[in-house]
Amino acid sequence: QAAEKGTYLLNKLRAALADHPHVGDVRGKGLMCAIEIVQDKITKSEFPATDNIGTRIHEETQKRGLVSRLRGDVYPLAPPIVTTYEQLDRCVEILDESVRAVLR
Repeated sequence: QAAEKGTYLLNKLRAALADHPHVGDVRGKGLMCAIEIVQDKITKSEFPATDNIGTRIHEETQKRGLVSRLRGDVYPLAPPIVTTYEQLDRCVEILDESVRAVLR
C-alpha cells in the first residue's frame, strides 16, 4: 500500500505543484514526500531565512487542517498508510492552496 499510495500522492503533488514558479522540486519515496520551495526555480536559489516562507506555508496548511513537520523551506509530508485516497487528495489541495496563498 505504501508504494501504491505513495505513487498516487507523488503524481498528484507533481500535477498540482511542479509548475509553480517557486516549487523547486517535488520528490518522494513510498508515502514520504517533500515539496521544496525556492526563490528561483531555475537556479534553485533559496529565499532569505528572514522571509520565513516555510513557516508561513506551514501556518497556512495548519489553518486548513493539515499538520506536518517543517524543515526550513522544504515541506515534508508522510501520511500514515491508512490514509484514504480522498484524504491524500485533500492533502494535495491544502498544500496547493497554502503555497499559492503565501507565494501568489
